[in-house]
Amino acid sequence: MVGLERLLNGEERVSDFVAFLADLDPQPLARVLGLDAEGLKVRREALVNGRGGRADLLVENAAGEPLALVEVKIGAGQHGRQYAVYDEWAAQDGLSASCWLVTLSGDDPHVPPSWHTGLTLAGLVGEWRKSDHAQAAWLADLAAAVLERRAEQLEGRLGLAQDRVVADLLVKRLKASLRRSPTADRLDLALGSGMRTNGGAPMLLGWWSIGTRAGLDVFMTLDLRADNPRPRAWVLRLGLEVDPRDVRDSAEARVLAHDLATPIAARLSRTALVATLNEDQQALAAALVPRKRGWHDGLSGNPSPRRLADWRSAASAGEPTGKHPMLFSDSLYNGGLRLASQLPVDAAELDWRDMLELMEVSLDHLASVAADVTVAPVEE
Repeated sequence: MVGLERLLNGEERVSDFVAFLADLDPQPLARVLGLDAEGLKVRREALVNGRGGRADLLVENAAGEPLALVEVKIGAGQHGRQYAVYDEWAAQDGLSASCWLVTLSGDDPHVPPSWHTGLTLAGLVGEWRKSDHAQAAWLADLAAAVLERRAEQLEGRLGLAQDRVVADLLVKRLKASLRRSPTADRLDLALGSGMRTNGGAPMLLGWWSIGTRAGLDVFMTLDLRADNPRPRAWVLRLGLEVDPRDVRDSAEARVLAHDLATPIAARLSRTALVATLNEDQQALAAALVPRKRGWHDGLSGNPSPRRLADWRSAASAGEPTGKHPMLFSDSLYNGGLRLASQLPVDAAELDWRDMLELMEVSLDHLASVAADVTVAPVEE
């Protein structure tokens, strides 16, 4: 069923498919949404709220009045304030209880609380298996089976997953789980709204404040990003970030990030993290594989004191610094700098629960490191 799998690859194609099934027989859609099927029709990419928001599926009655909004997501999260725009529109039309987010796994960390999220894509398409329209029932049976197999890949070992969308599903599952994690709650962990790197790879980014010095905000950071289209290859990054409240202080932010991160760099390494794992966590230790070339136990290099001093001098003068000689660096849009280690993760033998545990033990380790980072209190 390679052809059908490609046909169902992406929100737009799946939405088109659901709309086509509804054209053949609206009864299954009405049944699953709790609507009257008489005169029911579906519009694709319908403009709502007059603010650029286009609903994947807008369900209307014979008079063209909206009855329900259905947003389809396979791997990606929301775009900008997408859900908020739809929610505002729904409230104005009295449809707050008639918005549905339908995904492969039935969850999303950003959806408004009033939305329905329990219906999966396989469940939605599978409703047409009971259709009186023979062709619709046949197509739905084949398509629902494809969607079911895709969702099931997230539940098993990641090394067995073949669909690229599983990496996106993993990030969404981890993000939702961390929102309920006591470890994350204890640190007051914030999670980024975006779930992709600038290069388009699935990514989860979290941070928490450890203090402020002279208008510079200091954070510990943890992010996990896909390193390969296959869901088994990841990079775990343990870091420290300094953000200036005024972009004109970017040079000071870069110097402070350097001064705070370089003394703790060894504790951000693969060796240091593995040393914190107990006997029951050896599967996690095995997944933290060494990188043969280019990385030094998770660090970008082992520079001389002179080279570190040269980098700091250039940063202090506001001159181009190039890459940091010891840690991997992210120059941020606000003039800030994030310095981090990069630890390859081969998740072939892990499932999503193991990956969540890896994130939580990494947070615990970073918290112990942060306790030894001295940041002056806010000056009143």
